[in-house]
Amino acid sequence: MKSVVYVLDSLRADWVGCYDGVARTPHIDALAEDGVTFKRAYAQGIYTAPSSATIFTGTYPEAHRVRNFQQNVDSGFPRITDGLGEAGITTACLSTTAAVSSPRGYDHGFDEFELIGDEDIGLNPKVMELLNDRVLEWVRSHADSDFLLVIWAMGTHHPYQTPGPD
Repeated sequence: MKSVVYVLDSLRADWVGCYDGVARTPHIDALAEDGVTFKRAYAQGIYTAPSSATIFTGTYPEAHRVRNFQQNVDSGFPRITDGLGEAGITTACLSTTAAVSSPRGYDHGFDEFELIGDEDIGLNPKVMELLNDRVLEWVRSHADSDFLLVIWAMGTHHPYQTPGPD
């Protein structure tokens, strides 16, 4: 089993090709052809904190009670990783935001958890390049094993910062 949960924080479905969006997204569309595409998926909060806690615990905000950035996820809740280690499945999370990080309790149950870059890197124009390089490196190094890889990408979040001249 090789599973990837790739969250593009704040990316609207109407901007993704496989959802009949207005933008061309050929790589996401190709993944959608081979993966699972949810036509009716709804965020459980209007921002990252409650939404991420719901994805990681499978519970609603009324249960996990994460409503703002300063709140941590309680380790007593179920996790997306539950039972996978006992089944021999390696689990990892690569995140580009302090909102989804070890200090906030999101590392609970993962074999590996990595915050890519500094705490504000999620709003940096180069974050996706840094993240994707790390994702490819991680997948290549685990190609012969079963895994669950969760990726939390802030590259589609605002405010967008125009890259400077290189």
